[in-house]
Amino acid sequence: MYKYTKKEMTIRKFLLDYGKYDTQPVGQRLDTELAYEIGNKLTKAQGIVLSIMLGIDLGQITVHEINGEFEFESIDGGHRKRYIKAFFENKFRINAPDRIDIHGKYFRELSEEMQKYFLDTKLTFVIYSKLSVWDIGYIFRSLNKTTDVNHQEMLNSYGNIPIANKIREMVRPVKGIGNKFHNLFEYSERDGKKKYLYLQFDNKRLRIDEMIARLFYRYYDGGGLGKADDKALEEMYSAEINESDAKKIAEKVERLLNFVNEIAEVRKRILGPGLSQKEFTLFARIWMYMEEEYNSFKVKDIDDFYRAITKAMHPFNLNYDDQPKELKALSPFDKSKTRGKQFNDTLGEHRYREVILETLMWMLKTVDMKELVILKDPRRLFPRQWRENRLIAQNYKCAVSGESITMETAEGAHIKAHSEGGKTEYKNLAMVSAAHNKAMGTMSVNAYKQLVCG
Repeated sequence: MYKYTKKEMTIRKFLLDYGKYDTQPVGQRLDTELAYEIGNKLTKAQGIVLSIMLGIDLGQITVHEINGEFEFESIDGGHRKRYIKAFFENKFRINAPDRIDIHGKYFRELSEEMQKYFLDTKLTFVIYSKLSVWDIGYIFRSLNKTTDVNHQEMLNSYGNIPIANKIREMVRPVKGIGNKFHNLFEYSERDGKKKYLYLQFDNKRLRIDEMIARLFYRYYDGGGLGKADDKALEEMYSAEINESDAKKIAEKVERLLNFVNEIAEVRKRILGPGLSQKEFTLFARIWMYMEEEYNSFKVKDIDDFYRAITKAMHPFNLNYDDQPKELKALSPFDKSKTRGKQFNDTLGEHRYREVILETLMWMLKTVDMKELVILKDPRRLFPRQWRENRLIAQNYKCAVSGESITMETAEGAHIKAHSEGGKTEYKNLAMVSAAHNKAMGTMSVNAYKQLVCG
């Protein structure tokens, strides 16, 4: 059972002791707004100060008593603490059009009476001690069940654990760490607003953290395409992954991001803006698909790769009337959607491997991947799931010799040779032994079987 003490103190006393508080530890939510003032809009910072001036209770501020550089670290209420100090330091004005005595004024411009009222307002602190990082995260999530905290902000509250640290340090600068985050997330800052160099979207509400967490989960789950929904992320954050394993996962994610970064550089050079959120997800999934299917590979030319994929994706982005007939057909996964809509919607969904894989294959079937990548393991041309299904259908027998084979000794071959226009699709797949597949070369399965078996 958790134990805490409650303490009241004036804002005056809090400001005098401000250096004792770590107001934004790694698990605390980032500021939702970068600017204290935004035109006539009431910002969060202004809203907190206005509540104080109107005599509205701010609610309890929850902290954890610690030993170290600080005496306390924030669990909940970091925004309130930071904005109170910023107002006292005259970093923004009050926004209260109905109160002429305080509207548009910095703290220094308030009357002595109003300044005293502000400084003598009492804050309620709830103080815990001897909590683990898991306890801190649990208390934060419990306190914020009914407030505007999104899923990734909840996960971020796990604080100083290896997997959470690796994710946030890959995406953004973390206070007190001096980390070098990935080049894909480079940004410039002007008037308190961040503009990303290679992306068309930002990290408000930890949106990018969440996207990277989903990639981390895929490698935590063994790699390849598959689920990475909110429940899966909760599983990963709760798994007590050690530093060594978290580092291994991070290295795999970094290789993926290096590829996406190269793609973003090409897009920026050709079209101007960086990647959209859907494009980011698409190219990340293509990388994981290639890892799964080709094992060891190298992209021949990143410009050619980008152009080939975007050409294949183009029909999916057309208006319904302009899409080809096959994309207007109903999706096998959701009869309320066309294939074109299913493809685009799935780029924002993370639950079912079958849907993610099949919709990706709808697009990649028009792409000759052999022309885009150098394969060190050329047997991996058909998706693994297809190969498994075909091997089962063949009763684990080679399609040429009839001998027993396994996934380790079998390879996927084109029934109608690729050189003769045979497509890389399930109905054109046969599983054969590695030796026969090598000897077959560019022949079709049937032609080769006729030569071997007579």
